[in-house]
Amino acid sequence: IVLVFSRFRTTQFHLSQQAREKVTVVLSGEGADEIFGGYVQYKTMLKAQRIKMIPSLLSKTAAQILPIKILDKLFDYPASIGEKGKEKLADFLGHINDEEKAYQDLISIMSDKDRRKLLLNSERDKVKDEEKEPRKELSYFQSQRQPLLNRMMYYDTKTWLPNYVLFINDRMTMANAIEGRTPFLDYTFVEHVHQLNHNQKFNFQQNKIILREAMKPLLPKNVVERKKHAFFTPLDRWYKEELKGLAEQLFSTSSVRERGIYNYDYLKNIWEKYPKSPLLYGKQLFTVINLELWQRQFLDQDKLKPMDLKKLI
Repeated sequence: IVLVFSRFRTTQFHLSQQAREKVTVVLSGEGADEIFGGYVQYKTMLKAQRIKMIPSLLSKTAAQILPIKILDKLFDYPASIGEKGKEKLADFLGHINDEEKAYQDLISIMSDKDRRKLLLNSERDKVKDEEKEPRKELSYFQSQRQPLLNRMMYYDTKTWLPNYVLFINDRMTMANAIEGRTPFLDYTFVEHVHQLNHNQKFNFQQNKIILREAMKPLLPKNVVERKKHAFFTPLDRWYKEELKGLAEQLFSTSSVRERGIYNYDYLKNIWEKYPKSPLLYGKQLFTVINLELWQRQFLDQDKLKPMDLKKLI
């Protein structure tokens, strides 16, 4: 079958493979970001709260007209997000008074507007219905959790952590007959950390503050003080070498019509406008490709042509 792996998954698979030669159980750091405030979006969200009093329409307009260089200084806003990123930031600022909606704008790959354009009528109507009557019982942005940092961390602990991070950890380790243990997620430890003051976890200069302090006596100084760099899947190289051609192959006008989910013109727009916003359009393209491959394998039960994964690693 054709499977397109992110480098993160592939790296974790190979690490597990190498570890299995010597041990059967490994300790993993999953969960530290979610309980100690390690993600960059927390900083962006908290910065945005400072302009909460500015009318949303005004802040949204400012995001649309300000040069990217200025936005880079105001937010952790990589230039590779490009013009599409300005649109995403405008949506985020436009919803800043609705914390959960604003946070979802910040972390989602596609905006509501993108989904409406991408999906055909029946699927688009579902999106609109969910927006009109959101399923509040599934909301993890709980007002009783104070301050905002705690609400964001709880949201990620209940969604991103089990649905992606731990899922990958379990699959990649067990695929090599090795057990991955996550000591940061011991429930008594999580409960204890939750009781700590948020200033012990995060400020605008540093994240995971108390964890770094705890590790200082145990690790070399250059390790403790080293700045963590975000890990990005090499979508730009993949786009040039594989993804654009794969998308054109998978999403022909006839196959898209037969699938009955996507608006072909907007789907094509994603890979044609990729150079204007490589990071966001790249993630969108990567997502719809993987969804299509999943549907072909598990719904259509097609035997897909093998692909040389080494080109994507």
